[in-house]
Amino acid sequence: MNKYHAKRTEYKGQMFMSKREANFACVLDTMRKAKNPSEKVKDIEYQPKYPIVVNGQKICTYIGDFLVLYADGKRVLYDSKGFLTPVYRLKKKLLKATLGIEITEV
Repeated sequence: MNKYHAKRTEYKGQMFMSKREANFACVLDTMRKAKNPSEKVKDIEYQPKYPIVVNGQKICTYIGDFLVLYADGKRVLYDSKGFLTPVYRLKKKLLKATLGIEITEV
């Protein structure tokens, strides 16, 4: 168990860092069957990595939970958070400022 009491959970043979993350993976799988293209999940990338570089110097790497491609072409980066740490808040701002990527928290 980690310091935020997240319990590693398995879903479809894949380990997730928390029950919340595994539950959201299940929701995304269900959304693969949606009829509406804006809700239909076409592809899921697990644990996408984004190096954060400022003035040519790598500061850190942000690792998301899910990068989801919807049938209408929309891409959404999801992070399942039970607790928003100061480090996470900083990385979220850096990701937006350096790469223009917004994080959707679930």
